[in-house]
Amino acid sequence: MTWEVYRLVFRLETPLHVGRRGWGIIQRTRPYLMGKNLWAATTARLTRWWDSEDYEAVGNALKQVSVFTYCYPAVDPEEPFLPHYREKIGLCYGDLTAVEFEYCFIGSYASTAIDPVAQAAEDASLHEIEVLLPHARDGGKQVYLCGYVLLHEEAAVLGHPINSDALFACLDDVQVGGERGYGYGRLSLQRDCSGPVDGPLFGRYRFEETNDAKPTLIVPYQNPLPAHTLLDGLQAAGDIEPLTGREWGILESQRQGGEKREEEKREGAGQRLVQPGEIKVCYAPGSVPLIEPGSEETFALLPEQYGVMQQLC
Repeated sequence: MTWEVYRLVFRLETPLHVGRRGWGIIQRTRPYLMGKNLWAATTARLTRWWDSEDYEAVGNALKQVSVFTYCYPAVDPEEPFLPHYREKIGLCYGDLTAVEFEYCFIGSYASTAIDPVAQAAEDASLHEIEVLLPHARDGGKQVYLCGYVLLHEEAAVLGHPINSDALFACLDDVQVGGERGYGYGRLSLQRDCSGPVDGPLFGRYRFEETNDAKPTLIVPYQNPLPAHTLLDGLQAAGDIEPLTGREWGILESQRQGGEKREEEKREGAGQRLVQPGEIKVCYAPGSVPLIEPGSEETFALLPEQYGVMQQLC
């Protein structure tokens, strides 16, 4: 199988919320866009283009012919703020410490529901949403999101051919992440910065064609992992995080209706919780693989579902 790599540069038009864990009333955000978010946006757009309602089938087919990497913020698309775990300092983003990065690029919005009877804030409804800002606090510079997509050269989804032109048209103006009903997460593809890639990814990684179904990502010595990477015996310096959440599925429940119990069935996004056996425990992006002295100075990873990586044994 032959794969092509394309660079994606998005202009962040509105605040972006990519759900992380909660902290009291605060819903925290990730400071980057996961591959799953772009896959979901592309799936939704393609399904509507083809006047279909089978989002699950389109999404599953798209997984077989494409891999979206994580996208990282930047004020200069040539120098994205990649996370990097540094000894004695901790997690950094580019040349910024985590505290400096959050000051420049992370904001929040607080809101509450109103009780119409009391004409006051409704009890227990106060919440705060963390976001990645579309303009940096330091100087008001425009924020971009930079990443890549691997596309099989003969890609087709349910009989519809997919090439780079179709994919770029699909991603020209998309919404990703949470709180989209409030206008969050609008991205516009920057065509002048996006296109085929011959050189290294993010200036340091490269893909190599192998006998595996998808190309292998080569990580040079002392460079950070560019995405969540399954533990599976891997030794690295950095944070460990379980990947869980909600998936497309069918929720069956029963409710009391008068004297009868009625069965309810709801199908769609977020209706199925990831089960304990499906949870993936990973090193977080920015973790640095610990390579034994005297071993090869590169580290091979195989892209899994949604851009999550796995060590190639």
